[in-house]
Amino acid sequence: MRFISILMHDNVRYPAVAGRFYPIEKDILRNTVERCFEHGLGPGSIPETGCARSIKAVMSPHAGYMA
Repeated sequence: MRFISILMHDNVRYPAVAGRFYPIEKDILRNTVERCFEHGLGPGSIPETGCARSIKAVMSPHAGYMA
C-alpha cells in the first residue's frame, strides 16, 4: 500500500475541520491526495518513498480545500 509519511512535531495542531472540508477518514483522504498526484494535471504518479530527492513543496489539506 502506498502511503505518505508525516513527520509530527509538537507544534502540529489537531485537524479542527476534518470531515467538513476534507475527508476525516485517513484512507479516503489518502486516496484523494493520491488521485491528485495521478491526475493528468498532476505529476502523473505518486513519488516513491525513501528516494534521495529534496522536498520542493508540501501538499496539505486546508479549510478551503474541496474534493
